[in-house]
Amino acid sequence: MTVFSRGAPGVELTHDPPFEARIRRLSVVSLIALGAITGLAIRDGASTTVVLLLTTGWVLMPTVLRASLRRPGLRYALSIPATLVAGGLTLFSTTLSGNGDPAVVGWWMITVSLWFGAALGMWLWYRWIPVPRWLDAPFGLGRLVLVTLHIGGVLIGIAFVIA
Repeated sequence: MTVFSRGAPGVELTHDPPFEARIRRLSVVSLIALGAITGLAIRDGASTTVVLLLTTGWVLMPTVLRASLRRPGLRYALSIPATLVAGGLTLFSTTLSGNGDPAVVGWWMITVSLWFGAALGMWLWYRWIPVPRWLDAPFGLGRLVLVTLHIGGVLIGIAFVIA
């Protein structure tokens, strides 16, 4: 009995129709969520460097997602906007102060949740490390739980920032 999936790429890097529907949804969600995060960072006084990193990631993420519908191999390029956004948020979060300030807690929640999402992509989409069989199915319960943690952390973080 094999615990890990085979080393070959999963459906994440193919023209699989159900997964392409997920890519379309992700392009819309990333456009809205990264736009909101960028806007909140501007509101909260992010530096020009941070705003540039977030804005570039905001533009590239949905662009690469949409382009990857024709060429799934482009999904490897998603690591670029993911790194720009997560890096920009890390830079921004480290400059914040305010013990117990809900906004600071929120920014760190968003930052950690986006790094978690990036790590999930490297692991489950790119398979840089072996994927257990119970996480191999892109629409399975195991992945749903992990994606819910990623999205939930971002949304709760945004709520803290807005509060």
